[in-house]
Amino acid sequence: MNIEKLLQLAVEKGIINEFQRNQILQLSDDDDKQEVKPTSTIVKVLYYIGGFIMLIAMTYLMGYTVTNSSYLQILVLGVVYCLIFWGVGEIQLRKNEKVPAEILYFLLIPTITFVILDIEKMLGIFPHFSDFAYLDDPVGDCHLGLIILSICTIITSSIVQKFRNFASPVIYTMSSAYTLYLICYERIFVPIANFITNNGDFGGKDICIFSIIFFVALLLIAFIKDKKTQADYPMWLYFFGATGFINSVFALFILLTDNYNLIQNLMLIFYLLYGIIGILIRRKVFLIICILGIIEFFMYYEFLYFNESPILLTSLIILTGLGVLYIGTLYNQNSDKISRYVESIFPEKIINLLPQNRK
Repeated sequence: MNIEKLLQLAVEKGIINEFQRNQILQLSDDDDKQEVKPTSTIVKVLYYIGGFIMLIAMTYLMGYTVTNSSYLQILVLGVVYCLIFWGVGEIQLRKNEKVPAEILYFLLIPTITFVILDIEKMLGIFPHFSDFAYLDDPVGDCHLGLIILSICTIITSSIVQKFRNFASPVIYTMSSAYTLYLICYERIFVPIANFITNNGDFGGKDICIFSIIFFVALLLIAFIKDKKTQADYPMWLYFFGATGFINSVFALFILLTDNYNLIQNLMLIFYLLYGIIGILIRRKVFLIICILGIIEFFMYYEFLYFNESPILLTSLIILTGLGVLYIGTLYNQNSDKISRYVESIFPEKIINLLPQNRK
């Protein structure tokens, strides 16, 4: 029964009078007019494509000005971009268009970061790009500037998140993680390594090992935070920790052996472990990395053995894609059964330690 029939019935039974009926209907009509229609998927896709195009344009123009303009011109251009993204974002937010507003605020944060970098260059905190070829330690000379840059980006993201409640988690987490990485490397790893070896000459293997330890710690932080929340808030911590760990392991294998086939086989083991972790704690980021890693594994051997036969190679790649789609369909249909099976392999004590908000 719709509201009009219900109200008419109430009038007939003497519960309300005709005037009250009309007032309620008028209130209902006003509410319907104020109700915002949900954004369709195609419109959201167009929003994100538009934002991506703006990001490309901004990146290109900023890159051009870095090599062809003065720092003052770059500063003015960056401030203009900030005002445009903030102003248009505010207009969209007042129209209750939250998706384009979020995209514009996403563009605002890296633009502010670009302005801060330009100010650092003007003040001499960050080396000029033209001087990099003449620096004895370009990485070390950048550390202070990068730390200040990251901290300022974190502050900017926090302010936007406080007042607009949708600061980009990508920019925020990336800045936090990178700043923490630099601080841990300079203030913890380097002094300990110097104390143990009495040698400050660290090679690629040492940095890979430090990176592996750091990203494992980042994953543990994400896991602990995940247990304390009712939603998957630490998704980006998982993402950076998982991708950073797998890339560091891959880099370490490259430095340890020239046998690329062995490296691919070892990496497959890590990708499969990611898949098990993703199923166990029910976090998609691990499953996505697992799937991409398995695809890369198969395509590596397909290109290795069938590169001279384009038709056969193309057919195998297509079959790989179809196989992934089929496996994805099977997993989607049986995800609960698979999750229960994986959980049954582990002791109950371990299962009790997992996040309770798994879906």
